[in-house]
Amino acid sequence: ARSAPRREKEDLVRQCASKRRNRRHRPPRAFEMTGYTFDIVSNFGMFRDIHRHRMLTMERPLLTTDHGYAVPAEIKEAGLARAYRECMDASRDVFDRMRGTMPHEAQYVVNLGYDYPYMMHMNLREATHLIELRSVPQGHVDYREMVKSMYREIKRVHPALAAIMSHVDMGEYDLARLESEKRALRRTGGGSAAAAAAAADPRGSAAEGGG
Repeated sequence: ARSAPRREKEDLVRQCASKRRNRRHRPPRAFEMTGYTFDIVSNFGMFRDIHRHRMLTMERPLLTTDHGYAVPAEIKEAGLARAYRECMDASRDVFDRMRGTMPHEAQYVVNLGYDYPYMMHMNLREATHLIELRSVPQGHVDYREMVKSMYREIKRVHPALAAIMSHVDMGEYDLARLESEKRALRRTGGGSAAAAAAAADPRGSAAEGGG
């Protein structure tokens, strides 16, 4: 394999990719032989979604408020930036009072919007699954941007191997999750726009799962 011409290797990867009719068709096991490590800083709500992926190695510290937070654009547009900051700062103040004597318990008062550093190591086969799944239009914008960056890095380092990720969605969407929930409600013949908006709230779902 090492002595094979580059074009022959690229053709082989393209042939494997062409057999994947959709993202649920996993790449062959041979793609488990290449691995990648990513150092990531994201809000903790997004981490709660990403850490559900089990076929990877993840190293993480205790949750703190040390890395700050960003005010989402939607919050600013709604005129709620001040209230948002007050909520986040209150979370930090309680955490600071607890962290010295109860560092583990203090994690429970940290708002999910605080940034959080962690490391992920995975092989190319799992990276394909994670990136293709989390780049779907219905995904939260935070983790969609993260996995698109991961894809660009893999493509930069291994452009030929990156061809196996044939179902990565690099598009930009506005409230795609909300539209998806509305379609689901129409199919079942019930619900309301308010219910659809509640169901589409990715931060709510992040808080519920991931155990």
